[in-house]
Amino acid sequence: MRFISFPEPMTGAWEDWVNSVQPAMAAAQSDPSIQFIIAYGHRPAWSSGADHSGDTQLAGYFATLHGKYSKFNLVIQGHSHHYERSVPSATNGILFIIGPGGGSSLGGLASGQPSWSAYRLDHLEHIRLHVTQNRIDGYTVCGPDGSGNTGSCTQGTVVDTWSVNAAVPSSQDVIAPAAVRDLRP
Repeated sequence: MRFISFPEPMTGAWEDWVNSVQPAMAAAQSDPSIQFIIAYGHRPAWSSGADHSGDTQLAGYFATLHGKYSKFNLVIQGHSHHYERSVPSATNGILFIIGPGGGSSLGGLASGQPSWSAYRLDHLEHIRLHVTQNRIDGYTVCGPDGSGNTGSCTQGTVVDTWSVNAAVPSSQDVIAPAAVRDLRP
């Protein structure tokens, strides 16, 4: 795996990042020992939080990078104080996870779950990743009640699961988009 952080939205930071990160992504894309490129950072590209919505500019930058680098298919983000998992087919082929886990009061959810949102919960949680050579399995574990939570779950139980499969070469030696599967019972 190659983890790559993205910056805060200071003037020109995202524009500079999307250009300067490409050599690192290209190197990871061409390295057969790397199966996944994962971006992580504070601001969400996709969010249905009542406290912080997603940013279309950032989502566009991620979509552009995914179009060039098929191993880039997972983004872990925070800022909005809730848990949320996207539907990759609705978010430009990338799985977006908002999983801040704690540190502040929960921010609530916007009314009506958007079609791009596969699962969301207004409750503290943490994320566990299990990584194998060709797959990442993600588990979202219920945390303690937090200030302002409106969702409920039993602390320590898994409330959401998901999996990201590595991109595989097609018959023409072109990297195909990664597949994502929902592991929830």
